[in-house]
Amino acid sequence: MIESANSRFIGIHNSSDLQPLLKLNPVVDHNLFDLNLIPVTAKWLSVRHAVFHRGDFFVFEPFKPDNLMHVLHDDLLPAYLTMYKLCHGEMGECVRRWRPLLRSDSLPSPLAPLYAALWDNPPTLTGDLDPATPHCFERSHVGLRSDSLWYQYGFERPQSPLPTPYLQREHLDDFRAHLLSRLGATVGGGDPQPPQSGYVLLLSRTESRLILNEAALSAALAARLGRPVRRLALEETSLSAAAALAAGAHLLVGMHGAGLALALLLPPGGAVLELFPYGLRPERYRPYQRLCQLRGLGYRAWVNTDPASSVVPGPEATPDRGGIGHLDDTERQRVQTLQEVPETLCCSDPAFLYRVYQDTMVNTAAVSAAAEAALASARSRRRRTRGALFFPGPARHLTAQAEGDSRLLEWRPPVNAAPEVVSYRVWVRQGERVGEYRVRRPRLTVAAECGLCRLQVWVRTEVDGRPGPVAHETFELDEPPV
Repeated sequence: MIESANSRFIGIHNSSDLQPLLKLNPVVDHNLFDLNLIPVTAKWLSVRHAVFHRGDFFVFEPFKPDNLMHVLHDDLLPAYLTMYKLCHGEMGECVRRWRPLLRSDSLPSPLAPLYAALWDNPPTLTGDLDPATPHCFERSHVGLRSDSLWYQYGFERPQSPLPTPYLQREHLDDFRAHLLSRLGATVGGGDPQPPQSGYVLLLSRTESRLILNEAALSAALAARLGRPVRRLALEETSLSAAAALAAGAHLLVGMHGAGLALALLLPPGGAVLELFPYGLRPERYRPYQRLCQLRGLGYRAWVNTDPASSVVPGPEATPDRGGIGHLDDTERQRVQTLQEVPETLCCSDPAFLYRVYQDTMVNTAAVSAAAEAALASARSRRRRTRGALFFPGPARHLTAQAEGDSRLLEWRPPVNAAPEVVSYRVWVRQGERVGEYRVRRPRLTVAAECGLCRLQVWVRTEVDGRPGPVAHETFELDEPPV
């Protein structure tokens, strides 16, 4: 903060009021990204020959720029939605106006193009600035919005999905379209709906967590699903090519890991099959399941239950890659004999690392059946899914007539939904008595509770659990019950 004769500080009495005031990355329960502020004078800057940078700067710090899941979830999606708010949805203006300034010495080359793709201006890294010289930026926005995150990684409590009251499917679809366009990876010049003949994209890992019978699995998937299977190794493929493959895939299959973040780029109606090594319970590791829920994609998990089909990390493996050579005999024995890894905190539990870095000989028949179920769940979700703003219109033309000791109520379905998908919740008041009914057809017969009393009727429409407005009519029926 630059202090001058015209500066005003309100509510700030000492350094503790400023620490931490700003955060350079929204990742949950992590204090590495707190930005500490200190006041300096204009004279202090002039003496040190500060460098002034003109323009608007968008300042944040990458969380883990060598991991695709973290780049998309913790950095780029929050950056996109922060800019969306700053520019009131005019993303063309945002990407031209803002210059990304990243607090980082370098960006790993395989994923660096993702950071460059989001803006017209290439990122400026603090590591490229002279550390001996103060740098002043004309205008800046510091930090990213945190309500775009859907997962916390277990720094203070076991990992789990986050509440997402703000984040909607439309946000993810907009981000997907923006990123595909910026990468030049839009499939077919538009947004394809996955055809019945769409292909399966099989993620291939080259260093750890391998599918040892990958070729056999590919053949089994093709035979069971009747679809071509394409292999994708991220280490061997450009980002634009990988994005284009994901954007055209009907089903994404892969071992639990960062590559499954490509689910962000699957077309609407796609599906994900996530494979887990032996000893890991899928319900404890759910970032991709939650992503599929948010995007309306199909999802299934398969876990290896046969320890004989696993190859554990060898004695040469380092602790961060599942090696257990550094443990004492008792702890090593405990890790090796665990049949199920308990809930843990991030990020160095030896039992979790020992199991998550296993290679697996998968059961091709079981995985193929799970893949079929994932596609079926996607079809089911497509049948149920409507636009986020959809709700049925009101029931129309309510009528009532007396029929002996009964009252026949009829109405017409809403104009914006097929009659067979609409259900109705009906309230009928006769005198002081109110009855409530649920029906699937636009008619209802109720017993007459009184003779010349007024009949009041309320009808609410509902489609796929989404309620419509209430229609109301009052009737004066002059025929007493028999």
